[in-house]
Amino acid sequence: MQKDLEANYPHLDIEILGINHVASASGNAENCSGRDIPWLQDIDNNEDTHSDTWVDWNVMWRDVVFLDGKNNFQGYVNLTENDLRISEAYDGLLQMFVDIASTFEADFDYDSDVDGDDFLIWQNNFPISSGVTKMSGDANADGDVDGNDFLIWQNQFPAAVVTSFVPEPSTVLLLSLGGMGFLCRFKIN
Repeated sequence: MQKDLEANYPHLDIEILGINHVASASGNAENCSGRDIPWLQDIDNNEDTHSDTWVDWNVMWRDVVFLDGKNNFQGYVNLTENDLRISEAYDGLLQMFVDIASTFEADFDYDSDVDGDDFLIWQNNFPISSGVTKMSGDANADGDVDGNDFLIWQNQFPAAVVTSFVPEPSTVLLLSLGGMGFLCRFKIN
């Protein structure tokens, strides 16, 4: 799956890694044999005989845990219940990775949020038509910084941005009427 993600969604920077339970540390060599996914060994810092990360995330054997860019829990899928040899289960898991990672496509400064700083990066590099990266404001990884990247930023930004002051229609009408009265007064005199 990591290879599918890298080939089809390289701009999302998705990394899959394994975390081994404390009680299974002796099986690390077997678990890593012939595999290329990074494998981390959980620890028991508080010496309560439980894996610290497993307890913090409340996971079970064969759970795939989804974290966002700030390591906040986003959900999980259990591989015992979802056999990846079945295409629907595989495709569903792949799509979960893509959906969660896509919420940060417009995070051009890689600080795990889409904000005004990311807009400034896009704005400072707009329009560049070739040779750019995500750090330049290329949210859709098509090699340029354009309006499509702005739309991705806009859809991922958590609040509306007011870019200029536009008076209410009633204010415009009042100003127009006031100006007409002023002009009419000068014509009469």
